Amino acid sequence: MELLGSSEISLVLNGYSTTPAIPVPGYELYIFYGETGEDISRSFELGHPGNEFEAYRMLFSNRQQDFGYTFNYFGTELPDNLIVPQRPLFNVDNPEIKGFEISTDLDYKRKEIRWSNLEPRSFGNNRRIEWKVFSSFTSSSVIGDIPEEILNGYPDMDVSGLTYEYSYLHVGPYSQNEFLEAKFRGEDYEILFSNLEFFYFYPQ
Repeated sequence: MELLGSSEISLVLNGYSTTPAIPVPGYELYIFYGETGEDISRSFELGHPGNEFEAYRMLFSNRQQDFGYTFNYFGTELPDNLIVPQRPLFNVDNPEIKGFEISTDLDYKRKEIRWSNLEPRSFGNNRRIEWKVFSSFTSSSVIGDIPEEILNGYPDMDVSGLTYEYSYLHVGPYSQNEFLEAKFRGEDYEILFSNLEFFYFYPQ
């Protein structure tokens, strides 16, 4: 894959002598961080003789311009290869919180959209307002009006002035329903989030 502009890339690989119920740090096998156009620092540590483990965790992340891609894997066998996809088609056709709409050619399963007031926190001012909408591929992220009875009691919940911040589009492994069902079944939080693949998009 050709890395465009000020691309950032990272790869972290851990190994486990036994399969843990929660993917704790384990043995640190490989770390790679860098930016295009600069010297890239590398470090390699052999955490176990023979370099064979019962389980592995790999986190790969690549950010380019207005989008990024993350692949987080946990399992007993490492993938044979890692294919970093090109930027999919993605446009925000309407960034407004009550009329939000995107267009994309990405075959994703669920999405997370966030708006906020973008005010930095400071001493005496912790009133950062964030609004997130989680939905499936087929569901809209548009919300209706918040009832006036609620706004009268909690005026900070007026989200009409919030600014669009980002979109996360998850391509695997959970659909929105599967994700919620796994959470309500009480599956461990770390395991639930240990196998993820998603794209994220920020406004330029």
